[in-house]
Amino acid sequence: GVCISTCPPGQYNTGSACVACRLGCSLCYGISTITGPPIIESMCTACNASYYKIVNADACSTACPAGSYVGTAANTCSACDISCATCSGTATACVICKTGYIFVSGTAGPCVNSCPIGQYLGSSVCTTCPVGCSTCFGGGVSGADGIECLSCSAGHFLALGTTICLTACPAGQYDGLNNNCLACDISCITCTSSATNC
Repeated sequence: GVCISTCPPGQYNTGSACVACRLGCSLCYGISTITGPPIIESMCTACNASYYKIVNADACSTACPAGSYVGTAANTCSACDISCATCSGTATACVICKTGYIFVSGTAGPCVNSCPIGQYLGSSVCTTCPVGCSTCFGGGVSGADGIECLSCSAGHFLALGTTICLTACPAGQYDGLNNNCLACDISCITCTSSATNC
């Protein structure tokens, strides 16, 4: 036989011979197991065409496992965003959200653990608050479709004792600070600018 100093691509050195890498590996190295009889394992560092290097593993697979997607580097898997159970194309293009996360909109895309301001958790997706609400939440008993406004946008006012934003305060209330309606003085049927300005 012929002695060589390094093994050819697709093989690794066991110390006494060149042995083929695991299926799918184009480059690999050998490592001895720590426990049990001395066994040298093939650890993949690069993959053949049609195989992908698995994230945080020295192995190749014909498909990227859940929690990863086909990355931009050749023949590699990349990790999905922490919010995605599965993703496709990019880290934040979630196909399925992890438990405790929801789609920002629709049934694919970024997932969040709470909806952005101006939205509430609808039926498993973030949904825009009703017109006039700047912040809201769902599942309440008052308000349109069980949506309760917590604060109102400009030109709308949160009436006392309600969770609905109106374009004007009802009788007995006036436009107060931060788009909230405040009660008129008991001596006034209606008031403007202050409780006592009847």
